[in-house]
Amino acid sequence: MVFNKYLIASKFMKVILLTFFLLFLFLKSNSQTKEWQTYDLDSIVYLDLPFDVYEIDSIIDNKRYYEIYSSNDSSSFVAQKFYFDATYADEEMPTLPYNYESLKTFYLDLIWTFEEVSEYKMDDFNAFKLQNLTGYKVNFTDKNNVLVQQMILIYVNKNFYIFSYTDISGLKEVDKDEFFNNIHFDDTNGLKQYPNKTNTILKKIPLVLFPILFLSFILSILSKRKKRLN
Repeated sequence: MVFNKYLIASKFMKVILLTFFLLFLFLKSNSQTKEWQTYDLDSIVYLDLPFDVYEIDSIIDNKRYYEIYSSNDSSSFVAQKFYFDATYADEEMPTLPYNYESLKTFYLDLIWTFEEVSEYKMDDFNAFKLQNLTGYKVNFTDKNNVLVQQMILIYVNKNFYIFSYTDISGLKEVDKDEFFNNIHFDDTNGLKQYPNKTNTILKKIPLVLFPILFLSFILSILSKRKKRLN
């Protein structure tokens, strides 16, 4: 398995991942009543959360970050969004995916860094599909090899999303399914994980054809004038 060493060492990526795990330590709520309700993370993502919901909207190290979370004494449900658009880009930004292989590398680099900063042991990870979007599921266990955290990673429309369910007493299958099966991306305006080569080529076709058609038009006029002169 090959990882991008530059990306692993990137200060930007460390900020993302350390932010995730540090904030998790403070996600405690007095709410014990469980009632799943639907909430918007942004204009394209909505999901179900069980307890009182709180949000964090911040800029960390000049990087935009947004989160909603729901928790009680033992479990936490978190949805996070990191903006990778030009507004927040700098020399430390990772290279964004430009095809399927670079998308896979992008995920694997992040997963490798997760293992470096997590308080839990990474158990396994695997690719999966969510509404035709390629993402990764990552599982973490505690020192007793109990599965205590599962997260899914999704990169789309130049935004990076992390959805995480953690329970220090062990993940509950019912809660895990309820949370992850009710994460939805609105594809009304299109969802892209990397540039569509076909669209790029189609956009270039008019630029290629215009000079040819224009030249043909000029030659046609000159030909008609020549015939008239004859």
